[in-house]
Order: sequence, then structure tokens, then C-alpha cells
Amino acid sequence: MILRGWVVLAAAALVVGVVMWRPPVPRVQVPAEVVRVRVQGRLWRLVEVYGVPAAVVAVALWWLRSVELALAVGVVAWACVAMWRAAREIRRSVSMVASLAGFTTVLAGQARTAHTVEEAVGQAGPLVSGPVAEAAGELGRTVGRRGIVAAAGTFVREVDEPAGAWLGMILVKASTGGGRWADAVRILRSETVQEAEILRELRKQVAAKIPTAMFMLVVGAATVGVSAWLYPEVGVWMAGPGNRIVLAAAVIGSLNAKRVASAATAFVRT
Repeated sequence: MILRGWVVLAAAALVVGVVMWRPPVPRVQVPAEVVRVRVQGRLWRLVEVYGVPAAVVAVALWWLRSVELALAVGVVAWACVAMWRAAREIRRSVSMVASLAGFTTVLAGQARTAHTVEEAVGQAGPLVSGPVAEAAGELGRTVGRRGIVAAAGTFVREVDEPAGAWLGMILVKASTGGGRWADAVRILRSETVQEAEILRELRKQVAAKIPTAMFMLVVGAATVGVSAWLYPEVGVWMAGPGNRIVLAAAVIGSLNAKRVASAATAFVRT
């Protein structure tokens, strides 16, 4: 490869590195007796993240007869899937955290009068509404039979939210003799209510604009395709030396969109 080629390759690698770099995000540390790996839905996630772009690449390769252009279409589809999943995750987290805030509010009230943790949880569980209602109801019904550790572990696994993991940790610690658990629940309630407000703002500022970003990305790719169809000389250029330039532009734009989507997803998961 000549010197100019190496310079272009190094510049492209630098651009990709700058686009993909993210500062480290702090993560919530949860005790081992509460944490369970959530495996349900992983197959569907693989289909979304990899299956849909792969299918798009296959169709584009059959239609365009160009590996580079097919890959360009595929990375655009990959970025759109990432943004769509990020918007869905934000909306799910808003509903889940708001429901958790309601649960911690009810539990904090029950903790003032209940004699034991199991009694407070049993009374608070059936009073919850929203996405957490089923998990909270199951927690309240089974805490006396299974014990707080097993019931809280199931609750954390079903809710799969950091605030839910913290609530499970508080209940487990309280069952093993940890004092002032009602104060800890009230503090968690304040934090969860604040988190719900932050996530609502994130939904308004980010998730609501993701469909527009997806539309603009698709329109940009469609504009390139329509230009190649309307102007034969552009089509010839894209089918020849221009296909790699189109692929590079698609990769850089898609990686930038994926970075924004990943940052939003990482925010709601911490």
C-alpha cells in the first residue's frame, strides 16, 4: 500500500475511534445473593441486533450486486435498530422506575407500622400498580412461604432495574438483622422518585427525537440511492471507485448514531 493509502487508513481509524469512545460509566454494585443473570429475551435481542441487519445486507447484496454498498445499507439498518432499541429501553425504564417509586412509597408507609420485614412486604405488595405490580404482588404473596432472600431474588430478576436491585438488597440485609431498614427504604424512595423525573426528561429530550434521527439517517441513505438512479454517471461512480467512500460515510454516520443510542441505554441501566 502506498503512503497515501496508509494515511487515509490511519485517518479513518482515528475518526472511528473518536466516534466510538465513551467515558467510563459508574455501575451499581449489588450483593451476590440478590443478583441473578437475566437470560429471558436474549435470543430475541440477538435477532434484533444482528439478524435484522444481516437480512438487510443479504437483500441489498442480491439487489445491488455490490458487497460494499450492501454493507453500507446494513450498517445503516444496524444503527436504526440500535436507536429503536434505545428508545424502547428508555420508555420501559420510565414506566418501571415510576412503578418502583410507587412500590417504595407504599413500602415505606407500611414499614412504620409493621412488626417485621415480611409483614411490611406482604402488606405493600398487593397495593402496587404499573409494570412492577405483578412482581411486587408475587413478592408479597410468597415472602412468608419462601423467605425474604428467595422472594427478593425473584423480584430483582423479574424487575431487572438498579432501583429494584437496591430494594432487594435492603430487604435481604434487613432479614439478616440489618437495622433501620425503614429509613433505607425511605431514602431509596426519594432516590427512585428523582430518578423517575430524570428519566421522564430523558424520554422527552432523547427518546422522543430518536424517530426523527432514524428518519434522517434513512433519508440520507435513500438520497444517495436515488441520486445513483437518477444520474447514471453517479451510479457508475458508486458501482466502481465510489462504493468504498459510500461505505466509509455510512460507517461513520452509523457509528455516531450507535454511540448516542449506547450512551442513552447505558444511562438508564445505571
